Amino acid sequence: DGTLENGTLPEIPAPLLAPQVSVRLRGALEPDEAWQIGSLSVQSGAGKIEAQGQGKGRYGSGQASWDIANLAAVDPRLAGRSSGTLQVEETVEAMTARLRASLAEGKFGAADIPRLALDLDARRSGGQTSGTLALDGEMQKSPIKGGGDFAVSDDGRATIGKFDLRWASIAIVGTDFAVAPSGATGTLSIKAERLQDLNPFLPTKLAGSIDASLKSVDAQKIALNASVQGFRFGDQIAIDRGRVEGEVADPLGRMEFTLAAKATGGHLAGPLREVNAKASGERANFAFNLDGTGDKLRTTAQGRAAIAEDATSIDVQSLTTVYAGQTISLATPARVRIAGPTTTIERATIRAGSGTITANGAVGPDSNLDVQARALPLSLLKIFDPEMQIFGTANATASVRGNIAQPQIDATLEANDMRLRTIRTAGIPPGALTAKA
Repeated sequence: DGTLENGTLPEIPAPLLAPQVSVRLRGALEPDEAWQIGSLSVQSGAGKIEAQGQGKGRYGSGQASWDIANLAAVDPRLAGRSSGTLQVEETVEAMTARLRASLAEGKFGAADIPRLALDLDARRSGGQTSGTLALDGEMQKSPIKGGGDFAVSDDGRATIGKFDLRWASIAIVGTDFAVAPSGATGTLSIKAERLQDLNPFLPTKLAGSIDASLKSVDAQKIALNASVQGFRFGDQIAIDRGRVEGEVADPLGRMEFTLAAKATGGHLAGPLREVNAKASGERANFAFNLDGTGDKLRTTAQGRAAIAEDATSIDVQSLTTVYAGQTISLATPARVRIAGPTTTIERATIRAGSGTITANGAVGPDSNLDVQARALPLSLLKIFDPEMQIFGTANATASVRGNIAQPQIDATLEANDMRLRTIRTAGIPPGALTAKA
């Protein structure tokens, strides 16, 4: 027997231990490795856990139960009461587990979960874990019900024999769907007529509908088809209509793929109104190209991405944007490298009209970025205001040092032969401007 008052333990939320925790254990351990837990009880102001079991060595059986009256003690985003039981047995042949869990008067952030029950039965034997899963309850005034059977092998094969889960306007259905290192079989579909049903659970608001499916082409390839309508991701992305099509092979290994996507309408990225994109290659190394159009805008890009554990490198082979009659393009191939919080630009040169912009260095906790502009036409300002009538050229430099959260920036600007058409017609000669910050 023991009691802990006002205590703390690593990785255990403090409210679970308040105001005190009492522990009671009755058991026995024999010289022949036979063991028994007659009773184990752990209780605090938040709830209690009880367990018992018996066995010999690593084999045996046991059961545990819990009743947490205040889930906010586990996570402040949660509310409600959770209770359940877990039974486990391990023999020489197999290990089996049976979980029964329930939630009452629950909340997750702004979402109401009046009731939710989870039943899980699993068995591990011969290098494979298989079982059944079932959910039944109510979330946000809509019933949630479904489940199915599954199997996961040590060789990486995962199988859903039959799975059907439905809540609100969302349905996830799988039929004999299996994914293995060599390929996949069966079908899996995900449909949501109102993505906004998910908003109480998400930090960024969604809207629109989605219809996606995975279907085996043969023993090696999966066909992917997905479409969205009226899709909204917060205030950043709006797609009136979008579609992704492609094939994937070796999904659990190199994941070789070819994908094509098209999005139209809404606001995709700045003034873009239609985007066509393609990508092909492997999970860790693939090529891409992009073609986007909008009002007075056309942009194209080609490149390759390499993804490693410690960094991602993006080699941009070409990039051209034409907007309001002004052309900006990549003069030579450039590389962007992302490693943790640091992004490095390896000497990128952009041709802007008759001038150039060069960037080289890194931004992050220890920034060291230099940007230089030479003979940059001031007429490029038409990109921001097509009615602007300004002429001349500008030279500029900028250096960024230190932590990007509070950077030290030194910049200079020199404009030559600067003219505004409305002023020039009044007889005022061209001027010059020099600034430093």
